Amino acid sequence: MHPGAVRPPTGPDRGDCVEVAACPDTVHVRDSKAPQGPQLTLAPAAWTRFLTYATHA
Repeated sequence: MHPGAVRPPTGPDRGDCVEVAACPDTVHVRDSKAPQGPQLTLAPAAWTRFLTYATHA
């Protein structure tokens, strides 16, 4: 994941977060506790659908 594109965790639970890097053609998501671990790579449209679902579920 491109380190300059990562949004750092915010809020009181900084250790239990995901980090998101939005690039022009992909969105990368990883666990903030394991930045070298696996990550999800999504199309921007899939990320938008996920956010819509997560905020309305």
